[in-house]
Amino acid sequence: NPGYGHIIYSGAGLKTSAGSFSIRGNWTNNGTFAHNNSTHTFNGTPNETIGGANPTTFYNLVESKASGTLFMGVNLNRVNNVLTLTAGPLNLNSFTLIIGNAATAAVVRTAGYIISETNVAANPSIVQWMMGVTTGAFVFPFGTITGTYIPFTFNKTTATSSTVNVALRPTAASGNLPWSSSVTQMYSPVLAQDGSDESVVDRWWDITCTAATTANLT
Repeated sequence: NPGYGHIIYSGAGLKTSAGSFSIRGNWTNNGTFAHNNSTHTFNGTPNETIGGANPTTFYNLVESKASGTLFMGVNLNRVNNVLTLTAGPLNLNSFTLIIGNAATAAVVRTAGYIISETNVAANPSIVQWMMGVTTGAFVFPFGTITGTYIPFTFNKTTATSSTVNVALRPTAASGNLPWSSSVTQMYSPVLAQDGSDESVVDRWWDITCTAATTANLT
């Protein structure tokens, strides 16, 4: 349908046919959904939300927002194959987005970006990438609230089976406050004192892995 509307589903066994679908409204999943290896593109205006009582597992998810923002509205929405960001922001909105494909090409970005910024000590706006034993450069296409693209690359160098969670946020106040929940001090041996203001970048990258993993971080 070329019009603008919302999809609200509350039953059992909804299954889209194999193909491509354009969503120009909110997606509300209150039942069960089978993606059937299809592609769902969110390209409505201004804002759209993927929400409901239940998370949705997409096969291919495309975010293409000429204006407005695509918001996560429920925790643990998942992309099983490829997430494509072509334009505009995908705001995690204090939820976790799962990338279920272990390939480094499971996230493709041309002009879009992911907003993870939530100014709390334990940032809940997380991209969870199920990397398995795959090695290589996994690019998390983060951007700021104001639209600056600041990608983070997790270049995995060991074939340890691992899922990697990354959250990103700026500091909310001076002294890099609030500190991430695992940080207890920022002593600088150069200054011989706390270096929160003088020698620390005012941004946090929170990275956790489900197994010991070696990687270069950029």
